Amino acid sequence: MRTNMAISMNERLAMLQAAANSWLELRRVLDTISDSALRKPDTVGVWRGQDVLVHLANWDEEAINVLERMAAGEPAHWPLPPGVDGDVWNEERLDPWRSATPAQARAFLTDAHDRLMHVAETMQAVKPRIVLGATQYHYGEHLDDLRALAKASTQ
Repeated sequence: MRTNMAISMNERLAMLQAAANSWLELRRVLDTISDSALRKPDTVGVWRGQDVLVHLANWDEEAINVLERMAAGEPAHWPLPPGVDGDVWNEERLDPWRSATPAQARAFLTDAHDRLMHVAETMQAVKPRIVLGATQYHYGEHLDDLRALAKASTQ
């Protein structure tokens, strides 16, 4: 089992390309959503649009934390350790951002994504399944809701 072995250049490039494509798709949608639409309550389930941005950023940060723990030889679980309730985890990390502005939520997401991509580019034994789990898979999970919000904000 490869635990701390470097990935090949081809694996790294494929991971980075997939993550970049996911980010570009997400950004194209986000760039069409107004700040007023992001602030509206209960537009994405019980969340505001900006809560989704913070949620995505929180998971990018968690991916960084997991990768760094793995690189240090510490126990780490992706996406969460057994027994941790994902809904509770999400809400606990969203709570400090309840009074944030849409601009702050956008900046947090951009910063978290940039930091994750830096780790993906530079960490010798980066795990593509974690990077792509946070980006390609997770961004994709929320795209339909964000597209619907974008469409509603232009009507």
